Amino acid sequence: MKRKIITLLLSIMYIISSHAQDPNERGIFAEMNAGYGTVKYHKNTEGYFAITPSLGYQFNEHWSIGGKVSFETAAEKNISAGVYGQYYFNTTNRFKLFTEAQLTEFFHETDGGDSSYTEIGLSFGVSYAIQSNLNLILRYGYIGFSGNHHRDEGFAFVEDKFLIDGNLRRLHIGIRYCF
Repeated sequence: MKRKIITLLLSIMYIISSHAQDPNERGIFAEMNAGYGTVKYHKNTEGYFAITPSLGYQFNEHWSIGGKVSFETAAEKNISAGVYGQYYFNTTNRFKLFTEAQLTEFFHETDGGDSSYTEIGLSFGVSYAIQSNLNLILRYGYIGFSGNHHRDEGFAFVEDKFLIDGNLRRLHIGIRYCF
Protein backbone atom coordinates (compact mmCIF):
# COMPACT_ATOMS: atom_id res chain seq x y z
CA MET A 1 0.00 0.00 0.00
CA LYS A 2 2.76 2.43 0.95
CA ARG A 3 4.73 1.59 -2.17
CA LYS A 4 1.66 2.18 -4.36
CA ILE A 5 1.05 5.62 -2.86
CA ILE A 6 4.68 6.67 -3.31
CA THR A 7 4.70 5.38 -6.91
CA LEU A 8 1.44 7.22 -7.64
CA LEU A 9 2.77 10.52 -6.22
CA LEU A 10 6.00 10.29 -8.22
CA SER A 11 4.07 9.41 -11.39
CA ILE A 12 1.78 12.40 -10.99
CA MET A 13 4.74 14.71 -10.47
CA TYR A 14 6.44 13.34 -13.60
CA ILE A 15 3.32 13.80 -15.74
CA ILE A 16 2.73 17.36 -14.54
CA SER A 17 6.35 18.39 -15.03
CA SER A 18 6.55 16.82 -18.50
CA HIS A 19 3.53 18.84 -19.68
CA ALA A 20 4.86 22.26 -18.71
CA GLN A 21 3.87 24.82 -21.29
CA ASP A 22 6.37 27.62 -20.80
CA PRO A 23 10.05 26.70 -21.24
CA ASN A 24 11.07 29.75 -19.17
CA GLU A 25 9.41 28.39 -16.01
CA ARG A 26 11.63 27.47 -13.10
CA GLY A 27 11.11 23.74 -13.49
CA ILE A 28 11.55 20.58 -11.47
CA PHE A 29 12.95 20.77 -7.94
CA ALA A 30 14.28 18.29 -5.40
CA GLU A 31 14.11 19.11 -1.73
CA MET A 32 15.42 17.55 1.48
CA ASN A 33 13.96 18.60 4.84
CA ALA A 34 14.68 17.57 8.41
CA GLY A 35 12.91 18.17 11.68
CA TYR A 36 13.01 17.12 15.31
CA GLY A 37 10.16 16.21 17.61
CA THR A 38 9.33 14.43 20.82
CA VAL A 39 6.78 11.77 21.65
CA LYS A 40 5.62 10.62 25.08
CA TYR A 41 5.50 6.92 25.90
CA HIS A 42 3.80 6.52 29.29
CA LYS A 43 6.09 8.60 31.55
CA ASN A 44 9.09 8.73 29.19
CA THR A 45 9.70 11.29 26.47
CA GLU A 46 11.65 10.20 23.40
CA GLY A 47 13.13 12.50 20.77
CA TYR A 48 13.15 11.62 17.09
CA PHE A 49 14.22 13.04 13.75
CA ALA A 50 12.04 13.26 10.65
CA ILE A 51 13.71 13.19 7.23
CA THR A 52 11.50 14.33 4.34
CA PRO A 53 12.62 14.15 0.70
CA SER A 54 10.37 15.90 -1.80
CA LEU A 55 10.02 16.29 -5.57
CA GLY A 56 8.00 18.97 -7.27
CA TYR A 57 7.54 21.51 -10.00
CA GLN A 58 7.75 25.29 -9.65
CA PHE A 59 5.48 26.92 -12.24
CA ASN A 60 6.57 30.52 -11.67
CA GLU A 61 7.74 32.77 -8.86
CA HIS A 62 4.42 32.34 -7.00
CA TRP A 63 3.24 28.73 -7.48
CA SER A 64 4.69 25.26 -7.02
CA ILE A 65 3.41 21.75 -6.33
CA GLY A 66 5.12 18.71 -4.92
CA GLY A 67 4.99 15.28 -3.38
CA LYS A 68 6.79 14.22 -0.21
CA VAL A 69 7.58 11.18 1.88
CA SER A 70 8.68 11.48 5.50
CA PHE A 71 10.53 8.94 7.63
CA GLU A 72 10.68 9.23 11.43
CA THR A 73 13.28 7.63 13.68
CA ALA A 74 10.92 7.26 16.67
CA ALA A 75 10.24 3.83 18.16
CA GLU A 76 7.04 3.54 16.08
CA LYS A 77 8.93 4.31 12.82
CA ASN A 78 6.16 6.47 11.33
CA ILE A 79 6.11 7.04 7.58
CA SER A 80 3.99 9.63 5.82
CA ALA A 81 3.30 10.48 2.18
CA GLY A 82 1.58 13.54 0.84
CA VAL A 83 1.07 16.16 -1.82
CA TYR A 84 1.25 19.91 -1.43
CA GLY A 85 0.82 23.18 -3.29
CA GLN A 86 2.72 26.32 -2.33
CA TYR A 87 1.85 29.95 -2.91
CA TYR A 88 4.73 32.42 -2.49
CA PHE A 89 3.81 35.94 -1.50
CA ASN A 90 5.81 38.97 -0.41
CA THR A 91 8.70 37.94 -2.62
CA THR A 92 11.94 39.90 -2.67
CA ASN A 93 15.26 39.18 -4.35
CA ARG A 94 16.30 36.57 -1.80
CA PHE A 95 13.41 36.06 0.67
CA LYS A 96 9.99 34.61 -0.08
CA LEU A 97 7.20 33.95 2.38
CA PHE A 98 4.85 31.10 1.50
CA THR A 99 1.86 29.13 2.61
CA GLU A 100 1.53 25.47 1.79
CA ALA A 101 -1.74 23.57 1.36
CA GLN A 102 -1.10 19.91 2.06
CA LEU A 103 -2.77 16.52 2.17
CA THR A 104 -0.76 13.93 4.10
CA GLU A 105 -1.41 10.31 5.06
CA PHE A 106 0.51 9.00 8.10
CA PHE A 107 1.24 5.29 8.56
CA HIS A 108 2.61 3.68 11.72
CA GLU A 109 2.78 0.32 13.40
CA THR A 110 0.98 -0.25 16.68
CA ASP A 111 0.75 -3.25 18.98
CA GLY A 112 -2.51 -4.27 17.31
CA GLY A 113 -1.24 -3.85 13.72
CA ASP A 114 -0.96 -0.98 11.29
CA SER A 115 -2.70 2.33 11.91
CA SER A 116 -3.01 5.45 9.81
CA TYR A 117 -4.54 8.91 9.86
CA THR A 118 -4.90 11.84 7.48
CA GLU A 119 -4.13 15.55 7.79
CA ILE A 120 -5.32 18.28 5.45
CA GLY A 121 -4.44 21.90 6.10
CA LEU A 122 -1.96 24.76 5.80
CA SER A 123 1.60 25.25 6.96
CA PHE A 124 3.76 28.35 6.63
CA GLY A 125 7.34 29.04 5.68
CA VAL A 126 10.09 31.21 4.35
CA SER A 127 12.58 30.57 1.57
CA TYR A 128 16.00 32.19 1.24
CA ALA A 129 17.83 32.06 -2.11
CA ILE A 130 21.44 31.02 -1.50
CA GLN A 131 22.02 30.95 -5.28
CA SER A 132 19.63 31.31 -8.21
CA ASN A 133 18.68 27.61 -8.10
CA LEU A 134 19.46 26.73 -4.45
CA ASN A 135 17.16 27.77 -1.58
CA LEU A 136 17.17 27.33 2.16
CA ILE A 137 13.62 26.48 3.34
CA LEU A 138 12.10 26.87 6.81
CA ARG A 139 8.59 25.57 7.60
CA TYR A 140 6.70 25.96 10.85
CA GLY A 141 3.19 25.54 12.16
CA TYR A 142 0.04 23.85 10.97
CA ILE A 143 -3.63 24.83 10.77
CA GLY A 144 -6.15 22.29 9.57
CA PHE A 145 -7.79 18.97 10.22
CA SER A 146 -6.09 15.92 11.67
CA GLY A 147 -7.21 12.39 12.45
CA ASN A 148 -4.40 11.92 14.99
CA HIS A 149 -5.62 11.26 18.53
CA HIS A 150 -2.23 12.15 20.18
CA ARG A 151 -2.18 15.76 19.04
CA ASP A 152 -3.03 17.61 22.23
CA GLU A 153 0.46 17.61 23.72
CA GLY A 154 2.44 20.83 24.01
CA PHE A 155 1.65 23.98 22.06
CA ALA A 156 -1.55 23.05 20.21
CA PHE A 157 -5.21 24.04 20.08
CA VAL A 158 -7.54 21.11 19.39
CA GLU A 159 -11.27 21.25 18.78
CA ASP A 160 -12.67 17.90 17.63
CA LYS A 161 -10.54 17.27 14.50
CA PHE A 162 -9.52 20.91 13.93
CA LEU A 163 -5.92 21.58 14.94
CA ILE A 164 -3.64 24.59 15.31
CA ASP A 165 -0.21 23.10 16.02
CA GLY A 166 2.92 25.05 16.93
CA ASN A 167 4.88 22.16 18.44
CA LEU A 168 8.57 21.59 17.73
CA ARG A 169 7.73 18.65 15.43
CA ARG A 170 6.22 21.15 12.96
CA LEU A 171 9.55 22.99 12.52
CA HIS A 172 11.41 21.71 9.45
CA ILE A 173 14.56 23.05 7.80
CA GLY A 174 15.58 22.05 4.30
CA ILE A 175 17.36 22.72 1.05
CA ARG A 176 15.65 23.00 -2.37
CA TYR A 177 17.50 22.65 -5.65
CA CYS A 178 15.74 23.67 -8.89
CA PHE A 179 16.93 21.98 -12.07
